[in-house]
Amino acid sequence: MAHPLLEKITDPSDVKRLSISELECLATELREEIVETVLDRGGHLASNLGTVELTLAMLRCFDLEKDQVIFDVGHQSYAYKLLTKRRRDFSTLRQIDGLSGFPKREESRYDAFNTGHASTSLSAAEGIHLGQALQKIEGRVIAFIGDGALTGGMCWEAINNIVERRDPVIIILNDNQMSIDANIGGVHRLLSELRVQPTYLQMKQSVRHRLDRKKVIGPKLSAFLSRCKRSLRRRLNAPSGLFESLGLRYYGPVDGHNIAEIERYFRAASIASLRGPVLVHCVSQKGKSYAPAEASPDHYHGVSPSIPGLRKEIGGRNLPAVEDPRSLDFDTLRKQLGETQKFTEAFAYGLDYLASKNSKITATTAAMRSGTGLSRFAEHYPDRFFDVGIAEQHALTMAAGLATTGMRPVVALYSTFLQRAFDQLLHDVCLQNLPLTLAIDRAGIVGEDGETHQGIYDLSFLLALPNLEVFSPSDPHALFLLLEYATERATSPVIIRYSRDSVALPREFWSKLEHGDPSPWRPILQQPASETLVISYGNNSADCLALIREVDQAIDLIHLETLKPLDEPLLLTTLRKYKRIRVVEEVAAPGAIAPILAKLLIGSDWHGDFDGIHLPPHPILHGDSKLCREREGLYGAQLLNFLIPGEG
Repeated sequence: MAHPLLEKITDPSDVKRLSISELECLATELREEIVETVLDRGGHLASNLGTVELTLAMLRCFDLEKDQVIFDVGHQSYAYKLLTKRRRDFSTLRQIDGLSGFPKREESRYDAFNTGHASTSLSAAEGIHLGQALQKIEGRVIAFIGDGALTGGMCWEAINNIVERRDPVIIILNDNQMSIDANIGGVHRLLSELRVQPTYLQMKQSVRHRLDRKKVIGPKLSAFLSRCKRSLRRRLNAPSGLFESLGLRYYGPVDGHNIAEIERYFRAASIASLRGPVLVHCVSQKGKSYAPAEASPDHYHGVSPSIPGLRKEIGGRNLPAVEDPRSLDFDTLRKQLGETQKFTEAFAYGLDYLASKNSKITATTAAMRSGTGLSRFAEHYPDRFFDVGIAEQHALTMAAGLATTGMRPVVALYSTFLQRAFDQLLHDVCLQNLPLTLAIDRAGIVGEDGETHQGIYDLSFLLALPNLEVFSPSDPHALFLLLEYATERATSPVIIRYSRDSVALPREFWSKLEHGDPSPWRPILQQPASETLVISYGNNSADCLALIREVDQAIDLIHLETLKPLDEPLLLTTLRKYKRIRVVEEVAAPGAIAPILAKLLIGSDWHGDFDGIHLPPHPILHGDSKLCREREGLYGAQLLNFLIPGEG
């Protein structure tokens, strides 16, 4: 589709020369380009469609040659990328060696700070401002943040310091929930309209200057008038009162899709920021102008490649035909969940079933209800479901409190976000040895979201924590049984760690784990007279199995289902039977199991051929997960050559 206006934008400053009507046409072209690319390549759709006008107004009012823009999370920066000299490469979005789906300093000088997790932009903005001030570098600092990110405590820590220092940071609050408090009405809009007029700002500065010259009464009268003004705002408008009581100048709310209006607010904020931090409250619509995304912005938050149209999904795949797991018996559900071939689905239906039998089970997540599969639980057990917002630290400690009362809390997070709650997991859960279950989704390489989202670091700290059991189910059937064990019989905290991808194990190799306690490993393939053993877990078991079946050699394959604690005596007895052992792990080196196994064998005076492969220390960038694994030697010919030298 032709986009004539967009094709003329060769520099961010080009948008300054366009009329309002041309900008509106450009906004349409930007949305068309984003929709076309995301439906083809995958990516974040709804959030990007909602920030097009805000991006255009930002580029009109600020000078990107010296002003620094920080996007919180960054999954709403596609229009910004298109307008900052990256349109030619936009078709490579989230592809290996292509554009990142998030801001990236290595990709463009217009990206001031790498992001991927929420609630970080205000802290980064303050740091950038302080660095510029110390070096006498000119330029404004603009922090773009969503209303959801304000649930993260880090935001308020940053605001506390920003207002204390009176740092001239401009905060753009993108409120895309369209939930303005009822007491924001005509009076507030009248005050807001008055406050953004340049004549008003100039008059206010003139009055303050005149009063300051009256050395006796002037300062007292000026302070009194300021207190009256703040008090009136607090009484008339709760949101602005909240922000202004903290020390932020508050402008808004403003229609986040009216370019002319946004510009007036942004320009007023630029003037006001000379005296301290400013917050501009913009109201936008997720999925703007794309009907399916407007209707279901949650389903169109992240879109898989080449799957247009409205989809009801958990983890990127159509739901299986399990109508209501609560009506099934344990064994029937276990078999049906084995058919799903999707870990997140097995967790969703399994927890729903278990909660129907056990009123002590609760579920907690941190703004990831649908992504972690908890939507069904939330619908059926609203009194036992807790979405704490982007506050993983709070989620862990709150669940720990629940566990002390005899409840059986389950916390569902992505691996990458568990990193944010390490201290709480250690101090509040593990040291107290509380029977709490952590369902860790997106373990391993997740692909297109890139280095900020790869779930490859969790084992590096999980293996070091006391009183913790860590499991890696071989298939959805095993995940359900491990979940049943964790919520019913476990006496210590339990981690169940599983991948985002569909399980590719052929049906005949699905887990034979029966109703009962988990076992140390799952023998997937056993050949007669085999001298070679391959040990793996996570995605790698299916990859290794596929390669082994391609060659005509006797090789045993074990899926290591229990990663902590390892049954060392039993493992040693088994390992010593083989002359050649290979360990394949999709984790960062410090979290690898291979060194533990090697130490066991060395101590037993074993003299066979042992080697392990894991991920190298460099960040794993964005791209198709299989291509990423292949690049790191964990898939395809390189993996085959590692398992069987000369075969690759």
